[in-house]
Amino acid sequence: MRYDALGAAEDLESAIRANDVAVRSAPPDHPERGTLLANRGVYRMEQFSLSDDPGDLDLDVAVAALTEAVAVTPLGSSHADFNNNLGNALQRRFERTADPADIDRSITALRTASESPAAPDEAQATYLNNLGIALRRRFRHQGDLEASIDAHRRAVELRDPGVPEWAKDQSGYATALRERFKTTGDPTHRDAAVAEFAKVVKRADAMAVVRIRAARAAARLTVEHDPGRAADFLEEAVQLLETVALRRLDLKDRQRSKNCVPNSAVRTCQPRTADNSTRGSARRWSRSVPWTGSASSVAGSALPN
Repeated sequence: MRYDALGAAEDLESAIRANDVAVRSAPPDHPERGTLLANRGVYRMEQFSLSDDPGDLDLDVAVAALTEAVAVTPLGSSHADFNNNLGNALQRRFERTADPADIDRSITALRTASESPAAPDEAQATYLNNLGIALRRRFRHQGDLEASIDAHRRAVELRDPGVPEWAKDQSGYATALRERFKTTGDPTHRDAAVAEFAKVVKRADAMAVVRIRAARAAARLTVEHDPGRAADFLEEAVQLLETVALRRLDLKDRQRSKNCVPNSAVRTCQPRTADNSTRGSARRWSRSVPWTGSASSVAGSALPN
């Protein structure tokens, strides 16, 4: 689809209209009906990401279409893909409504996808990463953190470490470990999270935004007890910011990109020492980089909070 390459809203609208015609024309027993419905769900999720209206109904249409797609599709790799998409759509709706039923359904769909024997390892890693994110979100309400950590760990183990997507899975794992530290206050849990974030920061083939977020997260975790190391992480972030600063564009003009927006205050680097002034600088840097970006691809990995 041309929208995938250029991000033009009119192309997405044309795709939605064509898909609506195809769905209406396909009889209930058409072998491609599940795929047509799944496409409707993905297109509507993209449309929702373009809307500033909190009452936008595209998300509800996406959930309904993906629910039906799962129901009419036989077990197999497509069924797992559609469950993954449904799980992500329900997570998005949970963010908007805070309805516990949505996050419960999301976890069920993502768990079904991740347990599919037809899914190859790379797809299963994506499903497990998304499951970990959903469990972490429900943890804030019901306590699913250990299950989230386990899902993220399995995603990292399944993903080929030579592909760029590994960094997203690794970042999800580190984020879950950070949540555990926030819960327990145990320094060993903090150190474990920092170690995993550091692996993301060092991945030269990963998306800059993923590495920058990991550097900021690691800096926040280390600033109080090791300000020198926090400054090191933030120096990495500043260098990466320079590689994306020229691509600072409005969200609606850059769908599917996840650019960070540099703050001019971050451009100046203070000398790195372990005194109180460095501690304050590191703390300010770790909080001063604002972000903008599109929703995670419905068919791909959701980014960790």
